[in-house]
Amino acid sequence: LAPAAVMVPVVWILYRPPVHLRPLALGVAVALLIWLPYLRFESARGFADIRSQLLVQDLTPAGYSNTRCDSTLTLRRWGGASIQPAADNPGPTTRTTRFVIWSGGRVLAATRGLVGNFEGLIPGARLALLALTIAGLIVLSLHPGRARSDPRDSATRFLYSRPWPTVAAIGLLIWAVVANDEVIDRVLGSRVRLGLFAITSIRILQGLTALGGIALLTRRFIARRLKTLASRLDSASCAPQVLAVALVVPWVVLLLVVEPGREDRLFGLWPLQVIVLAFVAVTLPPISGRTARLTGWLGAPVIAMLILINPFVVSRVEAWHQEGWSGRDAVEVQVADYLARRLQSEGRTQAVIGYRLFDDEPSAPPWRVADVRWKIGEEFDALLKYPRGISNLNRCVEGLSAQDEYRVVEVSPPSAAPAYYFDVPLPGRLRFLDRIGQYEVYERE
Repeated sequence: LAPAAVMVPVVWILYRPPVHLRPLALGVAVALLIWLPYLRFESARGFADIRSQLLVQDLTPAGYSNTRCDSTLTLRRWGGASIQPAADNPGPTTRTTRFVIWSGGRVLAATRGLVGNFEGLIPGARLALLALTIAGLIVLSLHPGRARSDPRDSATRFLYSRPWPTVAAIGLLIWAVVANDEVIDRVLGSRVRLGLFAITSIRILQGLTALGGIALLTRRFIARRLKTLASRLDSASCAPQVLAVALVVPWVVLLLVVEPGREDRLFGLWPLQVIVLAFVAVTLPPISGRTARLTGWLGAPVIAMLILINPFVVSRVEAWHQEGWSGRDAVEVQVADYLARRLQSEGRTQAVIGYRLFDDEPSAPPWRVADVRWKIGEEFDALLKYPRGISNLNRCVEGLSAQDEYRVVEVSPPSAAPAYYFDVPLPGRLRFLDRIGQYEVYERE
């Protein structure tokens, strides 16, 4: 939520409200007090995390790749015959390849950031909610007095007399069809590998470019509707543009700095996005016409359905229906409980435990992490350590070693996407103990 602070000076520059020194100093003092624990933590790390976010740099602790237990480790692909070495890889060496990876990652990260808060099970829900949010922001940005634009202003000339928006719309529609993941993969060749995140992001980008092309082709119709909605704003309302600024400024900042795969950093914008969507829902019915009553009845319920029918809500409702309100422990918690009970029955508080888990993308050593304590299967180690007092002596970043006393094996990938895993054979035989969900637990004889 730190980028949200940027909207304060932007709002002040736009509206120049009177500012008194005493409340301003009090607000700064309270903010520093709230952020003091985090700033103390960062000072011990040389503010590395803040610099990494502002400069969009990966954090790789010095010498981290040397903590691997097996330098000849192999990376296997599930269901495939190829075995790839997982030794230290310097990565792309040419400047062009590095630029392609960096710029492509930024575009895909921004793409996911635009729709990250609009996940839905209804086809097209993400694009529809994004379009409604953008429409609401445009309406909020229009002053009520300018709802009926002068035909001589620049916006009217853009909408009605300039030919290049139509050309741009056709170009966007062609790009949406041609620039698919298969074509991009062929263009890049073997220099860059497209993972699951890149493929899904490219497909989302195709939908966004198609939506942009359609919006440009129908710009006159859209402009008339937006002006109608803007005319409904109360001219005496307290600067509705402030709401638009409060959402747009941190949204843009986060799109510029958030790394690929971390669209969860934009969750803090969801309350403001909901307010904009609610504004669109209540102002959607036209002023007059035969469709007024029907639009009034269906507008808000349809938007609510697009929001509520999402994977999280549906999975929670199904779990409550099948397992009750309290639910049941996650499979990972059950695995940790099983191992803890077995070790505690032997009077032990530590053991060498390995994990063979799947990842949807091949690892690119050295693993880029911010915490040197990280390893594959660290979530199991945390469940064993803190609630149950069991320490895992296996600290190999690959998650498993030849000294494992116990091994937790994920039986199959969680999805149909390509999955990769490390495999380290044990010198002794493995004895099957139990299967818990998608995990099997083995003990070395």
